[in-house]
Amino acid sequence: MFRYECDLVSKFLEVVHTSNGPFISNSLRQEFDYRSGRTDIVIHDTKKQLLSFEAKLKKWRDALHQAYRNSSFSHYSYVLLPSDTSKSALKNIDEFIARKVGLCTVVDDEIKILIKAPFNEPIQPWLTKSAVEFTQRGN
Repeated sequence: MFRYECDLVSKFLEVVHTSNGPFISNSLRQEFDYRSGRTDIVIHDTKKQLLSFEAKLKKWRDALHQAYRNSSFSHYSYVLLPSDTSKSALKNIDEFIARKVGLCTVVDDEIKILIKAPFNEPIQPWLTKSAVEFTQRGN
């Protein structure tokens, strides 16, 4: 369904903006660039918590590693995959649970949480603050 990663991200953002999903945004932005990487999507939600999302079309292990790294500043960290790829990733659910990273996909006009990310207290609160400010600056 998705030819490029940016298509997956665009569809995810479209659904978030229509409030047809589990993530309700106060503010959000793409490409939060910090010293250890660049996060595809960061959402500051209505509960004043920060969520991060790493999107990949195929390489879910790479996304899992990146999402785990994002937990240093995010309250909730997710991997975003197309439906077909998420089936492969789900066979390795223990890896997601061990790293406290969630998994979601976009099917039609719905975001489906396949593994719910647990709450995480960020170990770099200064970076959390920076990411929140980044989301509030707009595009």
